[in-house]
Order: sequence, then structure tokens, then C-alpha cells
Amino acid sequence: MLPTTIRENVLMGNEYDEKWYSQVIYACALAQDLEQMENGDQTKVEYGGGNLS
Repeated sequence: MLPTTIRENVLMGNEYDEKWYSQVIYACALAQDLEQMENGDQTKVEYGGGNLS
């Protein structure tokens, strides 16, 4: 995980496509986790994803 937002980590430099993005979030079972985060997919990831454990 890169030290940027969850969304930017999922997109990996690609343009945002809502359908594709939603499918990835579903496939990774992240929807419930993102709902619990104050900033959702705009949550900043610490280097290596340490703040997500």
C-alpha cells in the first residue's frame, strides 16, 4: 500500500470509473470497512497500510 488515499491505492494511477471501482470494492469485501471509516475511501493510508490493521 502506498501512503495515499485508499481510493488512489485501488485506482493505481488509472482514471476513476464508478462501475469498475464498485466492483473492486465488492470483490475485496471493502464496502463495510469503508463505511466505518470517517473519511471512507478518502482515508489516508500510512506507509505499508499500518493504520488499516
